[in-house]
Amino acid sequence: MKNKLVLPEYIRKNLDKYKYVLIACCVGLLLAMQPGKSAPEAQQAGSDSLSPPGAEEIQAAEDRLAGLLGQIEGVGQVQVMLTVRRGAERNFAYNTSSRGGGDIQTAGEYQSQLAVVSGGGTEEPVASSVSGPEYQGALVVCQGAGSPQVRLEVTQAVRALTGIPADRIQISKMK
Repeated sequence: MKNKLVLPEYIRKNLDKYKYVLIACCVGLLLAMQPGKSAPEAQQAGSDSLSPPGAEEIQAAEDRLAGLLGQIEGVGQVQVMLTVRRGAERNFAYNTSSRGGGDIQTAGEYQSQLAVVSGGGTEEPVASSVSGPEYQGALVVCQGAGSPQVRLEVTQAVRALTGIPADRIQISKMK
């Protein structure tokens, strides 16, 4: 006697109906079980993938701001954290020409091509404008935060350097 797998009717109907979905799920599971890099190898391969784009610039701004705030009388040791609403942006220049050689403003059809500068065997796009990051908030932790005068000076300095409104700047005392 031969053993044959007997499936109930409702399972057989759904198996026929969703067989491609099941195949895709099985392939996904097989790919997920593939050995990859271990955590230390992945960190050595590139820690940039763990941090958002522009994180180095934000860290540099925090360090510079902390250095400046530390120079204010009464602040003492200081740490700064900035949150960003929008990172630095570049707008690129384009070469624009109309078909038929007429005025670009009146021509119905025109072509636009990214303007590039060649040098040293590489081509780079020409930036027409560059805007810095837009900061959302700041946390400043310092030893002198117990003094209202120090808190006011730190708030004004952070506001002047980052454009963050005073209500989004938190000054806390360091333990």
